[in-house]
Amino acid sequence: MRVTIPLILACVALSLPAHDWIGAPNVVVPASRVFHAPAADRPVEIVRVEAAIEIRDRVARTVLDVHLRNPSSRPQEAELCMPVPDGCTVIGLDFAGAGAGPSAHLLPRAEAKGIYEAIVRTMRDPALMEFAGSNLVRSSVFPVPPGGSQRLRLIWEQLLDQDGARIDYWLPRSEQVAGGVPLHVTATIIQAAGIASVWSPTHAITVSGGGKPVAGPAVARLGLTAGAERTPGAFRLSILAAGTPAAASVVLFPDGKRGGGYFLLLAGAPAVAAVDQPHRRRDVTVVLDRSGSMNGDKISQARAAAKQIIAGLAAGETFNVVLYHHGIDRFAAGPVAKSPASEAAARAWLDAMTARGGTNIADALHEALRVPAPADALPLAIVLSDGVATVGTTGEAAIRALARSENVARRRLFTVGVGLDVNTHLLEKLADDSRATAVFLRPGEDIELPVATLFERLRGPVVTDLALSALAADGTPAHGRLIDVSPGTLGDLFQGQQVLITGRYVGAAPLTLVLAGKAAGATGLVDHRIAVRLDPARASTAHGHVPRLWATRRIGELVDAVRSLGATPAAGDARFRELVDEIVRLSTEFGVLTEYTAFLAEEGSRLDLPTATAAADVELRRRAIGERSGSGSWAQSFNGAARKNADKGNLDNRQLDAAGNEQSYLTCQPQSARAYWKRGERWVDSGALTTGGSAGRVPDREIAFASADYFALADRLARDHRQAALANAGEVLLEVDGSLVLVRNR
Repeated sequence: MRVTIPLILACVALSLPAHDWIGAPNVVVPASRVFHAPAADRPVEIVRVEAAIEIRDRVARTVLDVHLRNPSSRPQEAELCMPVPDGCTVIGLDFAGAGAGPSAHLLPRAEAKGIYEAIVRTMRDPALMEFAGSNLVRSSVFPVPPGGSQRLRLIWEQLLDQDGARIDYWLPRSEQVAGGVPLHVTATIIQAAGIASVWSPTHAITVSGGGKPVAGPAVARLGLTAGAERTPGAFRLSILAAGTPAAASVVLFPDGKRGGGYFLLLAGAPAVAAVDQPHRRRDVTVVLDRSGSMNGDKISQARAAAKQIIAGLAAGETFNVVLYHHGIDRFAAGPVAKSPASEAAARAWLDAMTARGGTNIADALHEALRVPAPADALPLAIVLSDGVATVGTTGEAAIRALARSENVARRRLFTVGVGLDVNTHLLEKLADDSRATAVFLRPGEDIELPVATLFERLRGPVVTDLALSALAADGTPAHGRLIDVSPGTLGDLFQGQQVLITGRYVGAAPLTLVLAGKAAGATGLVDHRIAVRLDPARASTAHGHVPRLWATRRIGELVDAVRSLGATPAAGDARFRELVDEIVRLSTEFGVLTEYTAFLAEEGSRLDLPTATAAADVELRRRAIGERSGSGSWAQSFNGAARKNADKGNLDNRQLDAAGNEQSYLTCQPQSARAYWKRGERWVDSGALTTGGSAGRVPDREIAFASADYFALADRLARDHRQAALANAGEVLLEVDGSLVLVRNR
């Protein structure tokens, strides 16, 4: 007989405690999947989950649409169980079907605990344990017609947490890298104070609007980029309120083993500055490769990109164009002010450009860097190349040295590599050395749009020559309190963009982090400081994305140092072994895989440090040092740039292989500040390895699935936001409070 009254009320009417679960055969958990009895035949399936979010100042309203399908030939019943953050208020629940009206009940975590445990026992499925410790919205039972579909709509509101200028939103979702239901997210953000930055540490998003309004609130809209709907893990969003001219906030994660912890500093500038705020003008030099390999579509696209850059300059900003093949041609002897006449002249000159000859990168850089920039202008260069140096100075180390010594104006060299034949590491280092970034285009990829997008990001310099420092409570320098800060050399903060800095902090006393630089003032450049408080007492294990982002960036810098050894005969430097050791240690501890440590995800590989280091040594020598151009080098640079500039968790370790094909890894499960490695039917906690244990060490104790000790362990892990470890199917070898625990999760 079909239940037509709310299920929680039914429990009360029967004088049963609410945690005694009497539910439908299908439990729909949009954050994970449908849970059902092990012997269930063709259970209900989740087809799609859509979240429409509106955040108005600190109040968030979430509309969750869940689309279900019943593949069987008989009607089925289901109920909704949705983990939700603290402070939620259920506004409504709706679904189609006969019977009593839909109802939903919000259970606080103490009551929800009993529901989670009952479902796990009944369904014999540990996956729901990753939400232990969360509040729960539970619905009445609803029908799903045979061979048909059902749509649920759940609406809740909440007051979001605020930390200084930052507001955080969190939508729970399974962290399991295997499988997962697509999550489609759209959001509208309305902030009276203006919006400096909208950032997701978990999902790739596209944002439009925002900024600092002249009148009325700022409005930004966002959606996921293509493919991001299958990204594993919770959806997180941080909104940084507008400052003048920029704002910043810090997020902390405590390091329970080494002391101190990890920090992430986010700084952003509004997309639209106040009308009376001065702007620093740009001086832009476009350096274009016109060698013979650029013939055809590439030279046409490069020409169009250069024209678009010049057209995008504001009146009073200056530009020049340098063309290179075996020789050098320049549009003008020095910077030219943008005007209708100068733009028309440059367009005509570019139309006469043809592709021929070799590649003289060194002389092109000499020509672009030797000319001083106008006073108070930010000097930029966009350097495009599709090949390795073949004329003039050709050595990688020599070209880098030339660029450093001749860059008297401290011009930022934003480099663009086209195709597989470029010396990718050279372009990376030219950019890194000058506080800029490198972009690499796939073979056959259109040049014009990526170059135009890059230039658009360089609109409106807000704070330049950034540097990070730490001050103690009395305002004096706090020496020795920050370590392993990434990036080591900061770039500039442009309008509508953000700067993200990761690192480790030492000690328990509060600090003030100061991001200092130059900003445009009414009479020229002025010193500008953005200060934010780092209080270790506010560190939380809920911010597991912070140490993973730090480790990803740190590994990117270490790999970059190894690749730099290939530019000189110093590849046998003693430092090489130190770099390899640290890359392997961090990869193993945090589950951040590279093309050189991907073997760790292979089931037969050993997880002990000496064996893994020896294998990584071979791969790093063969690829990172040995490959300087071609498809393998191109893929390494693409992956390396993604790691060094990482702003997402990348839980499935998505990256390119040597052939340029995208790969991901399902036998490594990153969770919080740890990784779990699959070996046969067992998942091994990296914490067990880094504390001296190994996959073969005898556990201190064993715990059976769904026992009283099992749920007690879940409570203990939830205090550190580690309960997701129990969602891994099979055996789980865990380090807990210094002991090794084997959970027989079957």
